[in-house]
Amino acid sequence: DNGKPLGRSGQYGTKVDVALTIAIYRYAAGWCDKLNGDVIPVDGNTLCYTRKEPVGVCGCIIPWNFPLAMQSWKLAPALAAGCTVVMKTSENTPLTALFVSQLIAQTGFPKGVVN
Repeated sequence: DNGKPLGRSGQYGTKVDVALTIAIYRYAAGWCDKLNGDVIPVDGNTLCYTRKEPVGVCGCIIPWNFPLAMQSWKLAPALAAGCTVVMKTSENTPLTALFVSQLIAQTGFPKGVVN
């Protein structure tokens, strides 16, 4: 919704944005089952381990340029790590966030995961 052309003949445009966004979500989805703790070897009869946990709420500020791609750069990794997200989008490009919010609601995310 910021006036980008479609992108023809090798030019950058919304086609590239959508392809990049899909690649970002796929990449972050691959981390969901890889973020786990480690057992650290120590001397004696002791168990030492680390446990990765979500940090909680991630605040994401999305600028007006590249709204779809930048939203995925912030939203995808936070969700993959198990965090909830509060997004502040640009007042110049609100339609991208509204459409992504509709997709999130349609896929059945629990309420409050993405705000």
